[in-house]
Amino acid sequence: MRTRLQCFAGVVAAGLGLLAACKPTELYRPPPTLRGVTVPLPPPTYRNGERIEVSFEGNVPAVAAESRGFVYLWEDLGDEGRYVLPAAGTGAFVFEGVDVTVQQSCVSTYYELDDGSFSPASFYRLELANDPARCEDPDCTAPDEFGACVCLVEWGSGC
Repeated sequence: MRTRLQCFAGVVAAGLGLLAACKPTELYRPPPTLRGVTVPLPPPTYRNGERIEVSFEGNVPAVAAESRGFVYLWEDLGDEGRYVLPAAGTGAFVFEGVDVTVQQSCVSTYYELDDGSFSPASFYRLELANDPARCEDPDCTAPDEFGACVCLVEWGSGC
């Protein structure tokens, strides 16, 4: 014969099991990726702390490309936010004319799906490089007259 305490513990355990079973699970949504940074030609002279205007190109995963949600970009130093629709089917997007500061800016991107949910954010910083081999990287701008370029570098977990 079970005691009232055993019955109560059984009801609580069953209730917690139901609660855990009813908890909605969220599928992992990969963040958008930026694949490059460009500047108008001829490139400006790059210096630490100098503000320049750049364009960012990127892609969202296939699940977001099929959605009609926006891709968002936030540049924290200039306190500037923008949004665009990715290209249907390919998920490609471009943010043009973004004002950034060399070596100080942090850019984050994320996207929205039709159901109103958001992806995790991707974070990037702009890094000044003076190595000709590094400046040939597709994530870097064209070199300036002194051989310096600005490269897009993924930043792990936020600015």
